[in-house]
Order: sequence, then structure tokens, then C-alpha cells
Amino acid sequence: MSDGKEKRRRWLKKKLAQHPCRCGEQQPHRLLFYPHQKRIRHLNLRYGLKHKTRPEIEQLILESTVMCWNCAADQKEDLAVFPDF
Repeated sequence: MSDGKEKRRRWLKKKLAQHPCRCGEQQPHRLLFYPHQKRIRHLNLRYGLKHKTRPEIEQLILESTVMCWNCAADQKEDLAVFPDF
């Protein structure tokens, strides 16, 4: 039986899978919404898919860039391979 958190995890993975990283990484478990990953994940796992925070999550996703963990680490250290990230 699937609980609500599992549905929300699948929803987030589906969102990530729609946008691969520029380096070619496509596996959702290796991708994140840079720089809002923590906030998106927190709100998504804490509140239901029909909760009033859903528009905030959608807005944060729109403001984010999908990156793999390696590219995000490079971006954080200002070593970006793709300068227009």
C-alpha cells in the first residue's frame, strides 16, 4: 500500500525526470533543483499534493535549474562547466 509521502516522492522524481542536467545526467535520484532543493523537498514531503503550499513549490521549481549533484557542487564552488547556469 502506498502512503502520501511515497506519492509525493514519486511526483518530485517525475518533475526531475522531465529536465535532465546539461552534462547529460538523466537519472532523477542524481538530480536536484538548484538552488532551492532543500525548501522544495521539505515542503513536498511535509504537505499533501493538494495543500495550499503547492503553488509555492511550483514557483520554486520554476525559479530553479535542474542539475546533477556534481554540477551543483561545481556551481557552488564557482567552477561551473556551463557558465550560463
